[in-house]
Amino acid sequence: MKDLDISILVNNVGVDVLEHYHSLSEDQIGRLIKVNCFAVSIMNRIFIQRFLNRGERRPVKSAIVNVASLAGKIVSI
Repeated sequence: MKDLDISILVNNVGVDVLEHYHSLSEDQIGRLIKVNCFAVSIMNRIFIQRFLNRGERRPVKSAIVNVASLAGKIVSI
């Protein structure tokens, strides 16, 4: 992939559990954070550097698109 001239990163990943948050185990919470936060942050860091290097060669535009689900807005008590 290093030789590809990539201009857009689309972060479209996420996991959820169908349980009340207060009943989740630490492992379940850790998995949520690893996928929903950590993975996105790592991918952004990798591609930001590539995009900066890409712009040094010629004036070009790059973009990072983070896709989120409305499921994170749903509250059931």
